[in-house]
Amino acid sequence: MPLRSTFTRFFQLEAASGLLLIAAAILALIINNSSLSWLYNGLLDTPVVAQIGALKSPSRCCCGSTTA
Repeated sequence: MPLRSTFTRFFQLEAASGLLLIAAAILALIINNSSLSWLYNGLLDTPVVAQIGALKSPSRCCCGSTTA
């Protein structure tokens, strides 16, 4: 139970989202500059689509062109 209350108190802080963002950026840098860079690059090449009903956001590749 103490671990759960620790997480609860952490996520109630205003700075929690910023700390998580910094931790994620540091983790991405470490993975990208290690022998696991293929995993990071594979994640970046994974297409992501946001769709609500018939509405669909255009996919964008790294060069900025749109594809349907």
